[in-house]
Amino acid sequence: MIKKPICHYLSTLILTLLFHGGVLADNSDLPDIGSTTSEALSPLREKALADEFRHYLLRSNQVIDDPLVSDYVHYIGTRLASNADQSHLGFTFMVIDDPSINAFAGPGGVIGIHTGLILAAKSESELAGVLGHEIAHVTQRHLQRALDAMNRLQIPTAAALLAAILIGSQSPELAQAAISTVSAASIQQRIDFTRDNEKEADRIGISILSRAGFDPLGMPGFFQRLQEVHRYQAAEAPEFLRTHPVTEARIADAHNRAQSLPTVAKQDESRFLKIQARLQGLGLNARLAEQRFRATLNGEQTPAERSATRYGLAVALEQLGKTAEAQQLYRDLLAEKSDDIYYIQGLASSMVAAGQDDKAITVYQNGLDLFPLNRGLSLGHARALANSGQYTQARGQLMALLDHRSDDVQLLRLLSKISEKAGEFSDKHLYLSEYYRLIGEHGYAVEQLEEGLKRSNLPFYDRARLQSRLDKLREEEAEKEHE
Repeated sequence: MIKKPICHYLSTLILTLLFHGGVLADNSDLPDIGSTTSEALSPLREKALADEFRHYLLRSNQVIDDPLVSDYVHYIGTRLASNADQSHLGFTFMVIDDPSINAFAGPGGVIGIHTGLILAAKSESELAGVLGHEIAHVTQRHLQRALDAMNRLQIPTAAALLAAILIGSQSPELAQAAISTVSAASIQQRIDFTRDNEKEADRIGISILSRAGFDPLGMPGFFQRLQEVHRYQAAEAPEFLRTHPVTEARIADAHNRAQSLPTVAKQDESRFLKIQARLQGLGLNARLAEQRFRATLNGEQTPAERSATRYGLAVALEQLGKTAEAQQLYRDLLAEKSDDIYYIQGLASSMVAAGQDDKAITVYQNGLDLFPLNRGLSLGHARALANSGQYTQARGQLMALLDHRSDDVQLLRLLSKISEKAGEFSDKHLYLSEYYRLIGEHGYAVEQLEEGLKRSNLPFYDRARLQSRLDKLREEEAEKEHE
């Protein structure tokens, strides 16, 4: 368990007041957090804040970049979002590398879920229930009033402040800024307002769950289980309960609503269990994960649980450098289910870790025949090709993926590196510039293009591409300065 500094608890206090309320006594020494009459954010400023918030998260190194984990959460999230009444809204789903049990809805439809919450859920429907709840906060614009309270702050400051509040800042300066910059309102009004928001998010989120084919009881079931476990441990309650205050009446209302909806068929939990096992195997203590997986295999498990445990053990073994044993486990699992993308990816990855790039290339290619343009397989295939000196082929693999994922920062950074190895220097600068633009580092984005243009013997077409992109970036910056 990560020890949280005092600034974390200050941030938690602010978040409790700003977004979700809490049981607090009236105290004039507490900060006031905005009012219903505060000046509303303009659409342009709201978009700018959303963009900067997204950039801040991507720069924070707290976002999980493991393709299997991030793509799984993206799949669950988009399945839910497509069944929301406001399905036209754009959503971004991010997995935050943090052991605390928490999730948040940020500006611009950014939904964050902590790895600790994924591991705490007991089913895919429980995980989907949390995501559905956060999606409802966005579709109902519950964040708007809190965003309005930040209207007078500079956009970068406001975005950093939101991140400090929503994720838990490690910066005492940001925590102090959070307390000193919030504006005036009645704490009691804020509590009443946010309790209504929570009930509405429950009601709409449960409907989204049902329409998306998940068990609607997943949401109240997860809330109730967390509350029961921590009923007598308020000081140790997970972050999610502090920022999403739960009452017996609220749980009962959610249960009643969920039970009134059509029942769903029993869910296949195999993918969810493997994602949990993967997160454990990729954790900071792979040796402890190995021991736990081996001990678990000696107990009673369902077939799906046993397969997930063996998979998690293979992931942990690969992390520990025991690649031969990991490969054997992956092969055994593939013998039982030859088209499982987790096992295919795992076998190929363990081969790369063992320096067997030629073998890995074959496994990756076979996997891509089954799952064309899969992100994880494509990135892994390109790395294996590059390791074996096949830079042109690796670049081609990534270029094909880029046509479908032009805003993928991990892809752009890898493509820049491989383009340089392939001798495509203008592309190296172009893709690295785009990477910096997407994480909000405008100065570095411009610098990369300028460096590219300084190269001697640059072909006319490449020079025109770099110059055109540079002109566009400068134009965008000028527009921001005039907003």
